[in-house]
Amino acid sequence: MNPSHRPPRRRPATPFLTLNLRPAVRAAALALAAVLVLGTAAALLAPLSTWLPGGGRHPPPDDGDRGPASPPGGGDRVAPGVRLWDHDLSGWTRAQVAEWLTALAPGLRRDPVPARIDPVTRGVIPELAGARLDVAATLEAVLAAPAGTAVEPRFDWIEPEVTMADFPLAPVYQGNPQRRQVTLMINVAWGNEELAQMLDILDAEGVRTTFF
Repeated sequence: MNPSHRPPRRRPATPFLTLNLRPAVRAAALALAAVLVLGTAAALLAPLSTWLPGGGRHPPPDDGDRGPASPPGGGDRVAPGVRLWDHDLSGWTRAQVAEWLTALAPGLRRDPVPARIDPVTRGVIPELAGARLDVAATLEAVLAAPAGTAVEPRFDWIEPEVTMADFPLAPVYQGNPQRRQVTLMINVAWGNEELAQMLDILDAEGVRTTFF
């Protein structure tokens, strides 16, 4: 073959993405590609988003599942470390605490004692209020208590029918013997050298007294 009559070389085909398209056509092609990519990603992620926190719904409960149990301290179960009368009630349910308090209530009841006249001194002996355990209020206090705290029981006070107000002219020589209490009367006639220290102790202990 005569070298001067070689067929012309073919240029390699220009890739599609490097074609010299008009700006409008190129923009349309890029927009279409973006829609396809975003649409595919959304279709893949949509099923996952429904199970993620804040995705709009929770996984379906198992058969017989009525929802998550209340956490400790959430109203139906006692928080860890909650104590009442030195009893650790950690994890007790509302029903368990209510049953326990109901069983204790009769033994904690104290009937009121009316005021009366002492037949010997003719003075009035003050009344003594009664008390009964408030089961409902104590139950709610236990269930609402933060973890690691001690709860004080709640009581209803029962006023007696007869009180000191019914004997306005009678003197008072003593307190009710069923009440465990004393009164202090301090004689300072011998000097006041120790009085400042005594006052500090009385104040620190919250004691009220009479000086003469």
